[in-house]
Amino acid sequence: MLNRRAMDYDPQVRDRLIAAGTIEAGYLALVREGAKLPLVFYDQLVQLVLRNALDGCEDVRMLRAAEIFFRPQRAHFQDDALMLADDELVAELEVEQHQNPLMAMMSGGVSALDVLGEGNGWTYWSRSDAHTMVLPFGADPKAREAFARVIAAFLRHLLGLEVRVVPHVRAEDVDLRWFVGLDPVGTAIGNALWHGRPVQETLVGLFALEIDPPSAMLPEVAGHPVWLLLGMGKDRVIRMKPQNLIAGLPLATGPRGRA
Repeated sequence: MLNRRAMDYDPQVRDRLIAAGTIEAGYLALVREGAKLPLVFYDQLVQLVLRNALDGCEDVRMLRAAEIFFRPQRAHFQDDALMLADDELVAELEVEQHQNPLMAMMSGGVSALDVLGEGNGWTYWSRSDAHTMVLPFGADPKAREAFARVIAAFLRHLLGLEVRVVPHVRAEDVDLRWFVGLDPVGTAIGNALWHGRPVQETLVGLFALEIDPPSAMLPEVAGHPVWLLLGMGKDRVIRMKPQNLIAGLPLATGPRGRA
């Protein structure tokens, strides 16, 4: 269900979505117009878009990784590896721990949540709406690859683009000819690197995106990857902004400009 407060914020939003004909067309129109709407409303639209884009997908890693697009993730480290848990769920656990220290001792809080892996993936189907599974983003290469495939599916479904997205562990030999910040922190990191300034923020994801055919890109970028940067805020929360993928790609036609 779409957020009623968002509808009240702009009484024309409902009419614009209906006139667009599909959720996808409505979402694209709002993004391209730069409509100022509550982030939760955009999140709900993205969730619906991904529901359609991933229809029939049985890869639970992809489905869990897709949640990053529309639900903020709280980062924590387990054995020095980055883990992503649902921020809203973690906040609820923190309240419970504060109110009931004994429960905190028994449950262990976020560290007691199940980490998605080979042996428990089948349980995702019955608990996806509860958002209780941790994604081992830093520990499991398959988790980052799944996130990359979600990006490709998102762009294919919305823009009809065929792209290849490859995760990178190290930022070596990176030519930032063009970059897209997948969230505000990622954008800040890219801007700092672009202008040769020290990076103050934390980079948690680096992906190389290639568009097929290269002729679909601006001439000055064709043949070179677009770097996608995902960052983490000082509060250890990752707040992805999928709109940047729509507005920031260097396409030869359509929306242009850096996110």
